[in-house]
Amino acid sequence: MKRFASALLAVALGFANWFPAGTANAEEAPALKVGYKMEGEKAVVTASLENAKESKGTWTFSVYNEKVIEYTEVTDLERTYVFQPEIGKQYPINVEYVGKIDGQDHQFKEQVIVEVNNNQGSSQPGGNDQNNGSSEQKEQVELVLDAALFPNEEVGTYELALFGHIKDAKKVDGTWTVETGGKKHQFKGAVLGGKEDPAYISLGKGNRFTVTVSFSGTVDGKQVTGSKTLEVNVPVFKVDYEAVGGKHKLSGKIEGAKNVEGDWIIGVADPETYEEVVKTLEVTGSKNMAMSYEFELKKAGEYLGVVMFGGYVDGVFMILGDEIPFEVTGKGGVKKPSEGKDHSPVLNPEEGKKQLDEAKKGGKLPKTATTHPTGAAAGLALLIGGLALLKLRRTA
Repeated sequence: MKRFASALLAVALGFANWFPAGTANAEEAPALKVGYKMEGEKAVVTASLENAKESKGTWTFSVYNEKVIEYTEVTDLERTYVFQPEIGKQYPINVEYVGKIDGQDHQFKEQVIVEVNNNQGSSQPGGNDQNNGSSEQKEQVELVLDAALFPNEEVGTYELALFGHIKDAKKVDGTWTVETGGKKHQFKGAVLGGKEDPAYISLGKGNRFTVTVSFSGTVDGKQVTGSKTLEVNVPVFKVDYEAVGGKHKLSGKIEGAKNVEGDWIIGVADPETYEEVVKTLEVTGSKNMAMSYEFELKKAGEYLGVVMFGGYVDGVFMILGDEIPFEVTGKGGVKKPSEGKDHSPVLNPEEGKKQLDEAKKGGKLPKTATTHPTGAAAGLALLIGGLALLKLRRTA
């Protein structure tokens, strides 16, 4: 089997090794942290920008999705909201930051649940000597999430596979709630999802989705709560070909994303056999939004360019890919119009792997335009199976 087959197999298997193991960036990326504490009968909600040196933007605090206070174009790395909660009532406080952080555009949204559970009144936690009976305040914990995006071409929607756990926790028991599009999904257990049974959420149609994950229960003997919001964006993936000074150039570009990290594969195949024609370009651990590859083709004829990216896009794992046919004549290259360009750029790894397995036995290599899933849960086993290899790869 030609090298092109093994290169594309790396797309299906190697890209899977990125998931599910934490954040995409090796450096600590900026993040929004939200928590609260009781001071007498009042709750003090504090929101802060972590891993940031300077900022300028807008802070918005909302209760039950209704805006209660907004700080516009401020440079503070931390802001607070103070109110007096009623005993026995839950208050979902949403905090959003939109603006610059260390010169880069960012948007974050996090939630904290404020709850006072004591009919004797509120008191300041941490040993307040003035209490007349302490209120039971739930400690805030940090949720660690991983997510992978899959298309469901049969119904034109997207699905999200979620894995989550509580950071630095030993013994956990409680309920995970995933909310998106006005719908709630609940899962009981120490973790959200598992090695063989991830939390699978239907996102519906569209290109932008907000997913809020919260946990309520006990961690190491303490009553806790925590929340984290994922902004899932489906990017635009553009593939192009051009003849440059007697050579040929294939390029891919991710648009509509803020940051990426993953692997690029760019190759040229025979459109009939899908065999590799020139050496395939493989770039690993790239943070570039665009990638190009120049190569020589001495023989006239029709060819197929294949461009794929697999990794994290704005913190969500996905595989993007497309193909473009072109023709080489005696005077240079000619781009041919591609068919079916209205399909989603997000691919499913398992379908590609199935075709690759057939290719190793003499079959055709997979076409990126047709490697979409036929079921909502397709591809999960393949992604999960790469976890052990990923751990080795990241610690090497």
